[in-house]
Amino acid sequence: MLPQAVERLREQYTAGDVWDLSQLLIVLPSGQARRRLIELLAATAQADGLLYYPPEVVTVGGLPEHLYTAKQQF
Repeated sequence: MLPQAVERLREQYTAGDVWDLSQLLIVLPSGQARRRLIELLAATAQADGLLYYPPEVVTVGGLPEHLYTAKQQF
């Protein structure tokens, strides 16, 4: 499934030789899936000779802090 996701991201977010995913937040279920997606994105960019701006990739556990701003420090 991750290779198909990488291909879709490449198709939708490539302009010329620039692959800009920097405005995306990608949420995955596990750390292993997160690491593998990061590897696949970088390998695809290198293989295709693209100038690559990576997305932020987090696991489900890291998502809440991206959904709100804490009123007080934890």
